[in-house]
Amino acid sequence: MTLLASIPYQAAMGNHEGTGQLFVKYFPYPFVAGRYWSFDYGPAHFVVVDQYTSYATGSAQLTWIENDLASTAKPWKFIYFHEPGWSAGGHGNSTSVQNYIQPLCEQYDVSIVFAGHNHYYARAVVNEIHHVTTGGGGAPLYSPNPSNPNVVSTAMAYHYCNVEINGGTLHFTALKPDSTILDEFTINVTDIGPLSTSSTLDNYVLYPAYPNPFNPTTNIEFSIPKFEFVTLKVYNILGEEVATLVSERLAAGSYKYDWNASDLAIGVYMYRLQAGEFVDVKKMILMK
Repeated sequence: MTLLASIPYQAAMGNHEGTGQLFVKYFPYPFVAGRYWSFDYGPAHFVVVDQYTSYATGSAQLTWIENDLASTAKPWKFIYFHEPGWSAGGHGNSTSVQNYIQPLCEQYDVSIVFAGHNHYYARAVVNEIHHVTTGGGGAPLYSPNPSNPNVVSTAMAYHYCNVEINGGTLHFTALKPDSTILDEFTINVTDIGPLSTSSTLDNYVLYPAYPNPFNPTTNIEFSIPKFEFVTLKVYNILGEEVATLVSERLAAGSYKYDWNASDLAIGVYMYRLQAGEFVDVKKMILMK
């Protein structure tokens, strides 16, 4: 309750909302019809599905979902609803999601499908679409079955999910409340669909640290397009150097370094990449 009082959040209709009378009272979103709608946030487009209004073939909602996905110009697309199409047991998988939502995800390059319903974390991958069950918000936990079809990761743990987008790169992390990483993956896209990871090597890129905020360990990634001398250093808010992660000549490629700040005070830190004439600086926050 304290968390929800301090952050904005968008809800999807669930199976405990009955007729939805109180749902629309307390969540007065600009619904298209039923309790479904969509919104943009930065470079991302979100489609909110009401699974308790028909979304079968020929239904008004499914027609709207397809038109909505087809008309957005945002490079990143997400769909979320309550009952997952592929998960790790507890409640059964939704065949409606499999039959009606999955084909649209593949056609319109949806990056991640979010659902809840089952009280644990799970991720399934179906034809490159990531289906995330994020049901670890506080209710009693279920025991997930990692052998369910298409499931690649599970955790019986309270958790939250973090999505960081930097241009054509998305990094997803599922974390426990103490910032322990349960699962993570990266997707690279262009405005017209999936892009191979190697394309990032055409440019210098310093990615957002993840997790961020962190306690006490975070990961810093970067890519360089050619062989040259590289430094990666961390500074406190006063500009004082507190760590040197890289100081050597590196070949073209992508690199990831772990940084443990357990011996430092909480606060804001800056990490600076210099490769030849290229310089970039980003911020991260240490919390304990």
